[in-house]
Amino acid sequence: MRRRRQLSPPLACLIGSSFAIPLGSFSVLPFLSIYLHDRLHLGLGLVGLILAVATFVQFAGGLGGSFIAGRAGLKKTMLTALGVRTAGFALLVPSMETAWLALPALLCIAAGSALYLPANKGYVVSEVPEADRPRMLGYTYSATNAGTALGPLASGLFILADPAAVFGCVAVLFALVFVAHAIVLPTEVGGREAPAEIRLRTRSLLSPPVITTISAIYVYMYFQNYLGVYIALRHSPEFYSALLLINGLLVVFAQPATSSRISAMPYPWAIAAAFGAFALGLLALQGDQPLLLLLGTLAITWGEIVIFLKNDLEMLKKYPDQPTLAFGHARLAAGIGAFFSGVLGGQLYGRLVGQDGSGSFWILVAVQALLLGGICALFVLRVDRVGARTFGGVSGAVPTLAPSHTVPQGD
Repeated sequence: MRRRRQLSPPLACLIGSSFAIPLGSFSVLPFLSIYLHDRLHLGLGLVGLILAVATFVQFAGGLGGSFIAGRAGLKKTMLTALGVRTAGFALLVPSMETAWLALPALLCIAAGSALYLPANKGYVVSEVPEADRPRMLGYTYSATNAGTALGPLASGLFILADPAAVFGCVAVLFALVFVAHAIVLPTEVGGREAPAEIRLRTRSLLSPPVITTISAIYVYMYFQNYLGVYIALRHSPEFYSALLLINGLLVVFAQPATSSRISAMPYPWAIAAAFGAFALGLLALQGDQPLLLLLGTLAITWGEIVIFLKNDLEMLKKYPDQPTLAFGHARLAAGIGAFFSGVLGGQLYGRLVGQDGSGSFWILVAVQALLLGGICALFVLRVDRVGARTFGGVSGAVPTLAPSHTVPQGD
């Protein structure tokens, strides 16, 4: 029986950081809509725009982050990213007195995430033999999801009462992670992508997994961005933290257990199942009762488990030997979806939710989920039929706008 290698110090540092970074980030990020609206007294339209811009930079910047990591070096990129994110969380402290500082703070947090994730994944992959890469990435994903789930629970009791203390503690945590990277990681592991290659890769944006990722993130970010504001009208922040904890833990444990079934599921069926679950969950949120909010969270989590994994698998089918390209397109698509969700979401929430929490906001979002799911499923079926005719009857072939020889997910 082959013995498993012990983790090297750099790998242990990176996997530990994959827990610590989302633990700190998600101690703050899920509560930002409440903080910006209730503490800084910003209008919901402006809150939505700020969150949209920050989320777009965080997700869509991953493609640029991959290029920067390849040119500047992985360790330098990670240290820069951690320094920028530390400054972002530190800036949130004075934003309590000077509200405009919240914007550069959120942009720093988002830009740091866009820089760090590609460099982290590249370093992990470069440190191990090819046969060990799935196991190492599995450790990274598990650590990330665990930190994401525990972050809101860790801060939910304190952040609304004393947000400055939470912001300061998170900034210190990121500073410690920065020091650990500086001490433990050896010199750069190389990277090597030419600017011309990056420009060529951005042409393939009309494939089914890209369109479906945009649509799924667009719907899902309503849940992430506005559930906190909605619950704060009638329920405690502890209850909101518990819902986020349930959401995170279900993803941690259920996604690995169901991954083989999700992989085998036809893409249109996966889209129908996920967007149907989104719609049912969003309708349940409209009920406002604790049990309905719990059931809504469970349904939305199931949709999340199915569609995000399936989209990644379908993206990798397009670029089986080029996972960097697949990851870059997935991050860009997620950024586009999150941007439009933030821009439209703030406006819709402000118009459709009354002071007492009444209104038809979640019903409208559920209708959008059904419509977008239907459009995406039909698009996949159409592309499959065109591909089967174009490529000699090979079912499931997906034409791409990028040449086949070109070189091509977090917190």
